[in-house]
Amino acid sequence: MRLSDAIALGRTLGPSWTRNDQNGLCAMMMAGAAANGSSWNWTGGLDYKIETYVDLPCSCKTCCDHPWNKYAGWFPRPEKMFFHSAIIHLYNFHVTWKGDWTLDQLIDWVRGVEETVETVPVPIESKEEVPVHAMSR
Repeated sequence: MRLSDAIALGRTLGPSWTRNDQNGLCAMMMAGAAANGSSWNWTGGLDYKIETYVDLPCSCKTCCDHPWNKYAGWFPRPEKMFFHSAIIHLYNFHVTWKGDWTLDQLIDWVRGVEETVETVPVPIESKEEVPVHAMSR
């Protein structure tokens, strides 16, 4: 299943995170729930390569995975980010925190990236560990 399609379907499977309530699903959790039934398995059943690097479409000078958490680590924006790390940043910071992106815009951006990068189907039973933090290239 394409990652963009999984996020679009997953948004219907449960509540999503909001700025004031982080008890729902983030974009990658939505994708996992739709592709393999587990919001904690972000790889199984999805067509994308874990090690795919992308450019962020925002102008953030620093990034943070969880902006509402005062203990979260802010880090300098890397030149490139893992695809899923970029999705996490865009959803958690721009969709839920700043509100300058919508989930539909994020899904459209993911679709655009999918059209330009190689994707590889990952078996549903995959337990491949997903690196959460951005890596610079």
